[in-house]
Amino acid sequence: MKAWSSWYADLLPQLPGCPDPLVDHELLRACQEFFDRSRAWQVVQLPIAVAANQTSIDLTPGDTGQDLVRIEGAWLDGKRIDISSPDDMDTAFPDDWQLHTGSISKLVQITPGTALLYPIPLSAAVTGLKLRLSVKPSDSATGIPDDMFVKYRDKLAAGARARLMLQAGEKWSNQNLGIMNAGIFEAAIGTANANAARSFSTGRISGRPRFA
Repeated sequence: MKAWSSWYADLLPQLPGCPDPLVDHELLRACQEFFDRSRAWQVVQLPIAVAANQTSIDLTPGDTGQDLVRIEGAWLDGKRIDISSPDDMDTAFPDDWQLHTGSISKLVQITPGTALLYPIPLSAAVTGLKLRLSVKPSDSATGIPDDMFVKYRDKLAAGARARLMLQAGEKWSNQNLGIMNAGIFEAAIGTANANAARSFSTGRISGRPRFA
């Protein structure tokens, strides 16, 4: 794990007088935006037990330093199942699909932390439900994994610089450099998102989920 202080050598020389806690805060916010929009940080959870007649599962990542972005892939007893949105399900079925029973074929993410099992299973899973999730740092995160740091260090630094330099009336304010760094950061998000989509194309949710 690389702590926020791992970026100080990249940031502090260009941010005269900026206090370390503020640098940490804006690094966190830049990382949250980057990984939320790019879906570049993905983790695979240990299999989750699924009981007969269970209607939903908790999607909370096992690490308190992570917040869920969305489900990227799901496998039940070793077999891939689809990921859908409530809107897609409402369009596909004329009745209340949440009452259907049978063998699970889909996960329906209804809130950031919960997914419905479709249909409601009549029997328990044998090996369980394995999920690949895209995540971002939580508000309590103290850094990001080493591999994410190595891959995105400069881009995340640009995001933090932009946030700090565009603050008005501070010793470290610099409108021109802030705008330049914001452009670098925005382009990096687009590239990382495209790479994630190509690498995990079969795990995308069709349509844009609406959370209750």
